[in-house]
Amino acid sequence: MNNFHWIPEDGWYICTPAGNLCFAAFERNTSAANKPVTNWKGMTQGTWHHLAITYDSSTGYSVVYIDGSIVMDGENNLGPVSLYNPSLSDPTFHIGRSYNGRRWFNGDMAEVRIWNRALTSDEINASGHFYGVEPTSEGLIAYWKLDGTDEHVQDYSGNGHHGEVVVGEKPVEPDPEAGGIEAPEKYADMRRNSVAITWSDTEAVNNLPAITIETLFNWDAFNPDEGIDTMLGVEGSWLIRCMNNF
Repeated sequence: MNNFHWIPEDGWYICTPAGNLCFAAFERNTSAANKPVTNWKGMTQGTWHHLAITYDSSTGYSVVYIDGSIVMDGENNLGPVSLYNPSLSDPTFHIGRSYNGRRWFNGDMAEVRIWNRALTSDEINASGHFYGVEPTSEGLIAYWKLDGTDEHVQDYSGNGHHGEVVVGEKPVEPDPEAGGIEAPEKYADMRRNSVAITWSDTEAVNNLPAITIETLFNWDAFNPDEGIDTMLGVEGSWLIRCMNNF
């Protein structure tokens, strides 16, 4: 696979200081009047998916899994990963937005986790892993279930990386889903909502030699404000988002 690069297409991206990698570029019918998307490349709208991204700086090897299946892998020389940089204009780690509040995530989210190691395929596909892990699991830095009912979002890893809701976030009852994977029992409606994380120990999330970021999500469509949906991360550092570049 090529090193990280910009692809001027709409789709899902990993955005890093080294560049942007599109891991699910959407295909459109450009001959049609409204140019509809014909292939969502595994990130189908209106259904639940599990996303996991792993990276090991010692080998430069990165992998993207959707619902446990590898959709992209290869070597990328990104160096260690930092999730906090006080020199940035907004060093905050956000769930459901970036520095720009118009780039909100148009959907539901649950089970957001960050690890300081690259999980294996067997670990990601272990029974029940999509829907929960032991808080004391090896290498688990932060674990936000997004199942709370107030403005305080607990870090279940025990490391104290709690969050505060920027705009009210509440769980909703799961609806039957057509396709995709089973919906989690509780999840957060992130439409125009977001969570700002306070790192209890910034050193624990800086210069990570390896990382895994994962979450459950149900995405509706490109958000109507800017067509840029930010799932989670830090603008100018590591960020996962969908961009309607078309």
